[in-house]
Amino acid sequence: MDKSSLRRILADDQELFFSHKAVIQRDVEIAPHLRSSDVTVVTGVRRCGKSTLLRQIVESAPEYRWLYLDLESPRLTAFTPDDFELCDQIWCEQSDANEARPVALAIDEVQNVEGWERWVRYFAEKRRYKVFVTGSNSEMLSSELGTALGGRYVTLELFPFSFKEIVRHRLGSRSFYHTTNSPPTAEVRGEVNSIINQGLEYGLFPKPFLEGSRIIYPHLFQDIVARDIVKRRKIRRPIPLIELGSLLARDNTRLFNATTTTALINLEDPRTLAKYLSYFQDAYLFFRVRRYSRSRRKQLRGLSKFYCIDSVLADEVSAQRQRWTNALESMVHIELQRRKEHFGFWLSSNGYEVDFLVENGQGGLTGIQVCFDLNSSETISREVRALLAARREEKVERLVIVTRDEVSASVRGIIPENIIVQPLAEFLGLYSAEN
Repeated sequence: MDKSSLRRILADDQELFFSHKAVIQRDVEIAPHLRSSDVTVVTGVRRCGKSTLLRQIVESAPEYRWLYLDLESPRLTAFTPDDFELCDQIWCEQSDANEARPVALAIDEVQNVEGWERWVRYFAEKRRYKVFVTGSNSEMLSSELGTALGGRYVTLELFPFSFKEIVRHRLGSRSFYHTTNSPPTAEVRGEVNSIINQGLEYGLFPKPFLEGSRIIYPHLFQDIVARDIVKRRKIRRPIPLIELGSLLARDNTRLFNATTTTALINLEDPRTLAKYLSYFQDAYLFFRVRRYSRSRRKQLRGLSKFYCIDSVLADEVSAQRQRWTNALESMVHIELQRRKEHFGFWLSSNGYEVDFLVENGQGGLTGIQVCFDLNSSETISREVRALLAARREEKVERLVIVTRDEVSASVRGIIPENIIVQPLAEFLGLYSAEN
């Protein structure tokens, strides 16, 4: 690129970046990343708020002189690895000998330029910059990245908003209590429920949630597929891939049938289906959840489900509205992903299904059923029967049913005492003193 043009673009993008403020603070512990000399790699699905997190980091660290490079900028489409050297020259020319602050560098969507790893390592090791980079592909967490950066990097995976982040922003300390003797007021419960309803209606991607509009989701899906899969993987015939994405969205939270899917999208080689599925996972669009087994080999060979990163995104891509229970299950799933739990779904010998079996650090298990409400005896019987089967067959220690709202005393009275019933707000910790 022309050096003078690049200088103007860097100045414009940096001014625009710093002019915006982080609206909702993300639930990320920033201080350890600032103290570390390692490169911080921020990954997550496109449009989940990675740039906003960078602004939050910048706002929290005025002790640094910040540099910013936006490799998603439409004016940098011709940017090549060689242009990193021009950036280096420009930043060195702008340095002030009297400036005592250390330099921190933030690069957005760094995966858009091949060979970026060598230059990021150069900035971190030779220039002694504190470096943050963002990217929309989980391959940035691979072992190859560790080799390219000399093992000197730490990772930070970002998801769309959590309800805890939104509640903390809107209600502050009003939403939290510290003892069972001081529960949240009816007003606070009403506001928390309103936030959950907004998430169910508009999803938890920042822009749709804040604007109260679902219109962006089909375009977001197309953008992720086009940029992070088709272009990156150099796929010449993308129609089967797009059809696969639509099928995964339609069947969000349901059992996946590889044979049927291969036939539906007209793929001749099952190995191509496996590759396409991995591409969707790498782009953070879908997560694979396997049938739980204490045997790792059996788990890898067993049945699978695919969960979309956001149930409203799945609705809009598939052009159909999912059942409320599926939407709630999807929210519980992404919370388990956010907590980095090890879990799978479970099927009993009699075909009873538990939505999630979650391992704790000591090898114990928690069984979680998700049900929007428990208004019928048939529903209660189905959920309880599956959990008790899990206790018998897998020695599950803790049994939980997550519902949308509190259940009545009469309903609690017919559910076994060893099964905990939690409304979604309680499961998510929205009334917890830990906030």
